[in-house]
Parts: sequence; C-alpha cells; structure tokens
Amino acid sequence: MHKLFSRLSLAQRLAAICGGLCLLVALALALVGNLSSRYILQLQQAEYGQHLAGQMAAKTASVIGNGDLIGLEVTLEQLLSGNQLLGLSVTDLDGRQIGAAGSGDSPQARRFSAPIALDGNIAGEVTLLLPPSPAMLEQERMALGLFLLAILLSLFVTAIAASWAQKMVLRLRNIIDKLQIDRSGKPSAQPHGELELLEHRIASLPLELLKSSNGSGIDRASYRSAGLLYIRLNSLVNYVETLDESSLLRYTEFQHRLVNSACELYQGELSVVRQFGLLVSFSGHHPSGSPVFRAASAAWMVQQLLEALQSRVRLRLSVSMACGISEAGAACPGDIYPGLYCQHVIDELAALVASEPKHILLSEAASKDEDTATGSQLDHGIANQATRLQGFAEPYLKLLERQQQILISQLLHSVQGI
Repeated sequence: MHKLFSRLSLAQRLAAICGGLCLLVALALALVGNLSSRYILQLQQAEYGQHLAGQMAAKTASVIGNGDLIGLEVTLEQLLSGNQLLGLSVTDLDGRQIGAAGSGDSPQARRFSAPIALDGNIAGEVTLLLPPSPAMLEQERMALGLFLLAILLSLFVTAIAASWAQKMVLRLRNIIDKLQIDRSGKPSAQPHGELELLEHRIASLPLELLKSSNGSGIDRASYRSAGLLYIRLNSLVNYVETLDESSLLRYTEFQHRLVNSACELYQGELSVVRQFGLLVSFSGHHPSGSPVFRAASAAWMVQQLLEALQSRVRLRLSVSMACGISEAGAACPGDIYPGLYCQHVIDELAALVASEPKHILLSEAASKDEDTATGSQLDHGIANQATRLQGFAEPYLKLLERQQQILISQLLHSVQGI
C-alpha cells in the first residue's frame, strides 16, 4: 500500500488524503448519528412493548381465571388484530403454552413478556412479538442515505482538493525548474515525486557559495588590502551614439545586472571609476577564498555569462577584464579619501586591459596570491609581467559551473528587447 501511494504524484496524494479524511469524518458522524437515533428508537419501542405486554396480561387474566380456553383463543385473536402484532402466546406456570395466535417468530421482531396476575398470584405469562416500527425502518433508510451522502461529499472534496493541489504543484514545478542545475538535456536518474525532486535539486546546489555575508558592507579602509577587478565595457562604447535612449537604458541595465549578480556571490562592491570602466573590490573573509581569488572567480563568471547569453540577444556583449591587488597606503596616515590609495592599481589594470582585451589578465602581484596560484590555472607567458587566467582546478570549477547555470536561469528573463 505504501509503495502504491508513493508512486502517485503530489497532487494525487493531496487529493487522496483530503478525500480520505473527509470520508472518515463524514462516516464517523453518520455512524454516531445512526447509533444514537437507533438507541433512542429502540428505547421507545421497548417502553411501548413492555407497556403493551402488561395490558395484554391484564386482559387475559379474567379469561384464564374462568378456565375458558376457547374464550382465551378468541381473546388472543382479537388482541392480535387490534394491536398489529406478529404473534401472541400465553403459557402457564410450568411453561406450557395454553393459547396462541399469530404467524410465529420473525428475525426483526422483538419479544416482550409480562406476568399474568390472579388475586395477587402469578398464573402464567403472556408473550407478544412486536414488528419493527415504521420509524425504525425509516431510520435505517436515513442511515443508508447518510452513508451515501458521506461518500458523495468525500468525492466532491477530492475533486476540489485535486484542483487546488494541481495549481500548487504547478507552482512547485516552476520553482523546481528554476533550481535545475544541469540544463544540458542529458538523461539522468531523477527521484519520483515533486517533493523528492525538490530535495534532490536543493541538495545539488552549491549553497555554501550562495550564502550572503552578514557583514554591514565593505569598509573603505579595506582598499589598503583588497582584490580588484577592473571591467571595461567595450561594446557599450559603440552603442552610446547609435542606440536610442530606451534601448541604451535597457542595455546598460542588463549589463549592470549581469556584472552585479556575478560579483555579489563573492561579496564584491561595484563602482564606476572610469568612462566605460567599472571597478569591483573584494575584501574581508569569504568561504570562496582570498579577495584576489574571488576577483578572478567573478571575472570568469562574467565572461562565461556573457558567452552563454550572447546567442539570446541581438547586441554584442563584449568586456575586457583584469584583476589586481591593492596593498598601497599602508604607510599613509589616516583614512582620508581611501579610494585614492588604489588609483595607481586602476591605472595598471586599465593598461593591461588595453594591451590584451580578449582575455582575463592578472597583475604580477595578484598572480602571487596563494589561493589564486593553487586554485586556478594561469599562463605566465604574457607581456607587461601579466598573467592570463585560463581556468580553475577541481573541485572549485564544478562549483563555478553550477553557479553559472543558476545565474543564467535568473538572467534569462531580463534579456528581452536587447
């Protein structure tokens, strides 16, 4: 039974549970009502039958006292027809029948007896068979109708619950689809049932990388030691003069959303520092690694998102990126205008971007970061003492790819009209 129930969909389970509970409650109420009404009717019939038996005993006492057995038979026939009884009999003190009338016993008849008293002595006993009352028969038909009504009510509740559950399951499936990591279309073993599938999808998410920081924001003094990602919006340069205002606004909003979505995963703070140039600063502690390693991860994520979404838009999505580290200002007293401490690093990154715009470059200082050197794949044979980011090592690469699929599903709805 459990295996059969587990094969049902969530909507069918909810409908079956609601219908079953409704049926149990309705049947319980119908049973209680039937038992209570039946008990009251039986109690009333017992009082009536016992009272009628006493009357029969009083009417037959004088006939038995005279010893007139023929007159007793006539009296019993008259009492039988006058009171609509099934049977009527009289026995003496030894239990021998001395008079009877009627057709005999019946499975539904009830038997009542009363002693026959003569001058204060017991002379025998009168027994009558009382047929089922019309009220009892009507009560049985009403009980059957209540049980049928309970079944119909449970079917109605099942239909309503199925409609409601189907709508809820559709919303749940939409949520499950949004949590899908592998969209390659390859067949894979999936658990049966929406709840099991939701648990499977959530378990496969890199939740340790999606948790946001509980901090109150990046301290501006962290520019003294921070990972920096410089992004130049190459394609935006060509569209500023060619797109109308609304199209340009949609284009820039989409680029901002894409860059911000990728950088927020690694606690990055985005700001505009140059014409068509963005700076994302990473500082503090994060499960992903050092600030420079997070800057490189964000750059890789931006690059992969642009390549994946390029086929969905008609405008070009082209940026150039370089990563560096800001350790200047350690000897500068005070924290006045801390943003000025990294201006020379920004100049260095802008020069790197201009020298090789198609690749993600790392400055010499950034390539010496411990997490970046061990967790990523670097090509050191680049001019200007720069390093090219080629990829990441396992298992971090798999986590990045999962994050990429999640962000793509989130950004797909915002590419309309671009």
